[in-house]
Amino acid sequence: MGGGGVGAELVSALPRRRSVFVEPAAGPGATGHTLQQVVDAAPAADNASGAGLADVLAGKVFWSLRTDGTWGLRSGSLATRTLDASTTTVLAGYYAATTLVVVDSDLATGNVRAGVSIFGVNGNTNVVNTSTGTPATAPDLLAGKTAYANGNHVSGSFTPEAAL
Repeated sequence: MGGGGVGAELVSALPRRRSVFVEPAAGPGATGHTLQQVVDAAPAADNASGAGLADVLAGKVFWSLRTDGTWGLRSGSLATRTLDASTTTVLAGYYAATTLVVVDSDLATGNVRAGVSIFGVNGNTNVVNTSTGTPATAPDLLAGKTAYANGNHVSGSFTPEAAL
């Protein structure tokens, strides 16, 4: 092998400087902030509005500003919940976006009285309050006719011939 080798070939391939290197007149200036500037920029302790463990979803990490023993890096404990159609109780927690008709299919127009709106579901004109006034009874209705009175289905029994 020749005297130059691979290293000499690489060095000779590099571009050559055309001027003499000159040192800078001064060293670098300040490149960071003082510790006091960092402290001044940091958020202050806040026990009134600072998030607590129960304010942050379980498993999510956050920096607590509270001074009640939870200052610093913490993990939330707010439970993820699901609405339950079998109870009117809504437990504290996080609920994913949904519609109430998905939670309970009974929340339907046909089940809501006319003139009433429940969670945006308007009542059906065929669903009426049958408990007002004096309820009809079977003798009050013509035979073959039906009605609802006080929530009960009534079949008529009145015949005009029987009244004579």
